[in-house]
Amino acid sequence: MKKLILAALLAAPMGVSAAEGEVCIAKAIQPASEHGQALSNDTRFECLAAGKDTTLPEIYKKGWRVTSQFPQMVPDATTGLPRTRWTLVIEKI
Repeated sequence: MKKLILAALLAAPMGVSAAEGEVCIAKAIQPASEHGQALSNDTRFECLAAGKDTTLPEIYKKGWRVTSQFPQMVPDATTGLPRTRWTLVIEKI
């Protein structure tokens, strides 16, 4: 009887759902000072699912949340000099 109950529990559908997540990237900017450009509500990001030209408040309104953010150095396509861009990792709430 115990084996039958165990088999029934294992066969029952579990309430597991896969989380959605993605990386959003801001346009590369030349730092206006040695400290770079501050992240703000006006910073525009490109996200595949959350929007191609979106801001932090818009990301949250669409049901996503930021799990981490960090500045990232990338080479400029023209000069090869390093430029800074903000990168977000977001997940669907």
